[in-house]
Amino acid sequence: MTWSDAEKRFAEALPNFTPRPQQRLLATSIESALEEGTTIIGQAGCGVGKSFALMVPLIDYSLDTGCTVAISTATKALQDQYVNKDVPFLQKTLGRPFTAVALKGRGNYLCRAKLAEMKPGDVSGGGELLQELADAEDHSGDLADLVAPIDPRDRSKLVSTSDECPGKRDCPFGDVCFAEKAKQRAAEANLIIVNHAALISDLKIKEEGGFGIMPELGAVGIDESHELESYATNALGSEFTQRGIQNLAGEATNVLGQDVQSEIGALLNATEKLFTHLGDMLGSDSRYGAPKERTVPFGDREVLAAESLLGSFLQGIMSIKRAAEGFAAPAEINPVRVKRLKKRINSMLRKAQSVIFASSADMIRWVESDDRRGVVLKYAPLHVGDFLRSMIWSQMPAALVSATVAIGDDFSFVAERHGIERYRSVDAGSPFDFERQATLYIPPNADPSGNPSGWKQALRLQGLELIRAAGGRTLLLFSSRMNMKAAYEALAPSLKKLGLQVLMQGEGTTKALTEAFRADETSVLFGLKSFATGFDIQGDALRLVIIDKMPFPVPTDVIFKARCDAIDAKSTNKWVDGAFPKLSVPTMALDLLQGAGRLIRTLEDEGQIVIFDDRLLTKGYGKKILQALPPARRVGNLQEATAYLEDLTDRRTPAEDLSTSRS
Repeated sequence: MTWSDAEKRFAEALPNFTPRPQQRLLATSIESALEEGTTIIGQAGCGVGKSFALMVPLIDYSLDTGCTVAISTATKALQDQYVNKDVPFLQKTLGRPFTAVALKGRGNYLCRAKLAEMKPGDVSGGGELLQELADAEDHSGDLADLVAPIDPRDRSKLVSTSDECPGKRDCPFGDVCFAEKAKQRAAEANLIIVNHAALISDLKIKEEGGFGIMPELGAVGIDESHELESYATNALGSEFTQRGIQNLAGEATNVLGQDVQSEIGALLNATEKLFTHLGDMLGSDSRYGAPKERTVPFGDREVLAAESLLGSFLQGIMSIKRAAEGFAAPAEINPVRVKRLKKRINSMLRKAQSVIFASSADMIRWVESDDRRGVVLKYAPLHVGDFLRSMIWSQMPAALVSATVAIGDDFSFVAERHGIERYRSVDAGSPFDFERQATLYIPPNADPSGNPSGWKQALRLQGLELIRAAGGRTLLLFSSRMNMKAAYEALAPSLKKLGLQVLMQGEGTTKALTEAFRADETSVLFGLKSFATGFDIQGDALRLVIIDKMPFPVPTDVIFKARCDAIDAKSTNKWVDGAFPKLSVPTMALDLLQGAGRLIRTLEDEGQIVIFDDRLLTKGYGKKILQALPPARRVGNLQEATAYLEDLTDRRTPAEDLSTSRS
């Protein structure tokens, strides 16, 4: 079945269905790439119907070849859309039966071995949770399906992660394991829906020779692919906390008994000294006892300075490992518990060796202060491209899609960051008429770097006039929490006097704030980057998107700084091939395009994008990014901008239904 066949089916099922040229271009390009066995990077704006354009070719590929394919998403909302809306529709409509399942990481499923060991009082959820766990035979095993609430501190008592699971063959519950059953369902399905974190974590487990939960794949689709590098960085990294090591030592004591107390004591002593040293690196405010710094690098020089402390820590883990390997479990000790302990120790040892012996050319290490967990030693790969190329792009055909994976017609930045050497690319465009549906206003002389005081004044004074003209219905996106709070404090009193509902990120969950905004058309929402990527408001509830400035990555972010330093170290001219043009500008550009994309979500939407940053007009890189923004009609001054918004208010009625059908 081809995409043309699918369109005929859609026309039969949807009375108002009209083929979209952009959707057809994206889908047929993915079809061709799958047939060729290559990677394709596809860009398509909101309203194109990316999910169907991605799903149909992958489903056909699975049915034709007999392999299992996967679609990976960044957000839970999109994953839920695939599972609960798109899959059922296609199963009913395509006329070619296929199976699909959602799959999560192993640590999301109840562990039967741990449930069998559980005693009253082991978890704090009370009798309701214990009863539900006792009835686990009739349960899906997914923690999300539990009715009774779970204390986050009890999660590790209920699940077995890849760091401790001994595997199906070495566990007496292997044949009835919830995670293994989920794995089996996935292996029998044509299509599995996962998220980026689960996909990368599973591939990492397999690379290390562990027990993954995902079956072998024949092809993969990456939706929201602009988020993949970030998720891969987190999934391929790890961390150490003093509490985590203490928990491991406690389990070793419970399982191995008093014979290993000297080894346990040595590990805890070494851990205490190491984390005291790490805490000293953060410094402290003598008035409050709080750390002066939230993060500090832990590079090669810092590792060398802490060599003896790290050596003692590593030796402590190795001593526990030797004790566990030589342990002869008495009859009263569950052998599965011993196997889990050995797996945890081996995992801890592998991570410790990675942190201590890896070079800063490959790994980013830093010390972080966490309000809940104290001092944390973290690490992440400097590059994720080599891993992705080895585990995905060289192994199977793949399709990466997003609304923002190119800057203009240039896909090279995303390809390079993800290690994609050979690929096809397609920009399917957008179904929207931006020149008719939207205006773009860049206030003159609003330069946040050259004239910060004037920029702040323009943002306050012009921002108020613009929001008033729009009657609320405004999303303001800020590049930092400090800027957001300052603008909120300056504008909120005046906005409330106008009778507008004023919301700010942090005053509720993202979902709750979004619903509050959607429900009240007088709403004004102050938000950060998370609202630039996951905020989907259709109709008259949103008419104005204000972006405070070009959202350059924060230079103090330890991962971003390390990557900049690595690029600059190889640069011959920092303005040509340095970190600023090679990483900072394109990263910022994709984030800016995401933010601007919040405004027009349907064919009937209208509104205005305002960016308080005239570097888009005066800088060479700004002019290039300006060309990549949606081709909205430009307005040159505040009077024109407010007149457009006021006219829009006069022409539109709040009760008008602006929803459009999806396909």
